Order: sequence, then C-alpha cells, then structure tokens
Amino acid sequence: MTIQTLELAPTAPLTSLSDRIDTDHVFLIAFQTRRLTPTESSTLVTLHREWFMNKAQVHYVAHRPATRGSCIVAAHSAGDGLCQVAPSIQGATAAIQKGLGRIEPGVQHFVGDTIQPQFGPPSSSQQLIGGAMDWMGRLTNGYSVPFVPNILSTFGFTGMSKLFPMLQEAESAMIERFGKTIGHLLSACCTLGNGCTFCLYGHLYAANLFHFEEHGTVGPLAETEAAQLTALTDTELQDYLQATLRDSPWAEALPVIKRIAEIRAGSLSADDTEAYIRQTILAWSLINECSLQAPSNSAPPFNPQLARNRRLQRAYRHAREDGS
Repeated sequence: MTIQTLELAPTAPLTSLSDRIDTDHVFLIAFQTRRLTPTESSTLVTLHREWFMNKAQVHYVAHRPATRGSCIVAAHSAGDGLCQVAPSIQGATAAIQKGLGRIEPGVQHFVGDTIQPQFGPPSSSQQLIGGAMDWMGRLTNGYSVPFVPNILSTFGFTGMSKLFPMLQEAESAMIERFGKTIGHLLSACCTLGNGCTFCLYGHLYAANLFHFEEHGTVGPLAETEAAQLTALTDTELQDYLQATLRDSPWAEALPVIKRIAEIRAGSLSADDTEAYIRQTILAWSLINECSLQAPSNSAPPFNPQLARNRRLQRAYRHAREDGS
C-alpha cells in the first residue's frame, strides 16, 4: 500500500486537490494547522463525495479540532466509513496500514459485532422517528438532542440503546472520581478533541452551573467559548487551558486534561487505571460521529436537573454578564 501525503498551501483553494487525487494511491491530506472556513467545509463535503464515488481513498490529518470535525462530516456525509481523521500523520498512517475503519473498533468495544455502522445522511423515516424520540427524550431529560436521527441512521436502534448507557457509565466514572463540576469539565475535554461544539458547550454549561450552585461564582471557562476553543490548534488549546485554569478552582483538572490530550495523540498506558478516561474518549468519538452532522454552537446543560432549573440558569447568566 502506497500512502501519498498531500499538503495544501495556506491560501490554496481546496479544489486544487482534485487534480492530485487518483485511484492508484491512498491519499493522506495534511491540513495541519489550516482552519477551514464554512464555505471550505461545504466544499470539502462535495469533494469527498466525488472522491468516494470514484473509489479514491482519502484520509485527513488536522491539528485543529474544528477542522477534524469538518473532515468527519465530509467523510460521513459521503458514506465513507474507512476514512481516517487524525491529529497526526503518524497516527493516521498506522490506522490506514491496519485497514481500520473510522469507528469500528469503538463499536466492537461497546457492542461487539451485534451492529454494523452505516454512513450517510438519515432517511426521511429516520428523521421522523428520531424527532419523535427526541421529543420523548426532552420530556424525560429536560433538553433536546438534535442528532438522534443521525444516531439512528449510523448505529440503529440497537446501537443507540447501547451507546447512551455506555456514555453515561463513562461520565459517571468521571463524576465519581472528581465530583460533578470537574467531572463535567473533563467530559467536555474528552469531546473537545473531536470538534463538536454542541457537546462541548453542554458539558461546560453543566460544569459552570454546578460550580455556580455551590460557590455562587462563575467558573473560569465559559461554555460560550466552545466554538473558539475548537478553532485553536491542539498546542494552542493546551496552552490556553493551562493559563486559564492553573490559578483557578478548576486547577485540579489540569493533569487529567493533559493526559486526555496525550491519550488522544496515541499514548498508551501500562495498566488499566486510566480505563475510565479511554472509555469516555471512545464513547464521545462514536457519539460525535453523529452529533457533528447536526452542528450547533450552543446546547442545554447536560444534566436533567440543571436543564429544568431555569431559575439557576438565569442567576448564572446574570452573574456571568456581571463578571462575578
């Protein structure tokens, strides 16, 4: 297998890649630190669909979570489940050479071989069923999850019934170890690497509300920063989190945040003491495969009690606006 790495000049249009893609090689497009505009993200969806239909094998490397998210959307929308999207050339190359699909190892970890993931947009019937299920979920949890149809189309009913409980189990392990505030902050950092602003916002919002409820002050990292955080490079992101949290009540999370970044970059552990971190990262990679297809820069707090507590939300908003 010959893997050809393609790098794009900072100002070169994405369409210039088309003349360099053929079916004789496996291509790894290295966006590196390039930040895609909304128009470029839409262009990438069109390009990847054309490449996939023509049986070209294309994969991506990007150092910004938001750019990785755009690549996942492009591959998924085209129906391509083999496309790798990685933070490093080394990691992408290793996955390509092993012949791994983008999410199959995660599915096997959670549900064995009981389901086969599908890729592409949800059908009209899945949209209708998903909308009804989302309405029922809103009654149960107090908030809406707009990507339920995408979960149905990707993992089916069986997968959805397995993935959400597994995600809850992983997040509960975080909360058990670190408490509600830091637990939600760490869950936010696990989803942050995938570039999903909806899930990042929801966990940061929950962390802030729990902090405000306990201390009467706002946390150091606002949920409204979600889109800006995913737009940073991985290095910039770690530097920003270190600078923002190190002298704050959330400083205790910094060693785990650093470890999350290392695990996402491919670091292995000699024992299973970090299983809860790996499980949360893995769970979010599966969920974000779907949530990225229904993007949003805001979300409710990911906790039923918080989502229903409008008085607490209003008080927090006023305190955040006043800078208290």
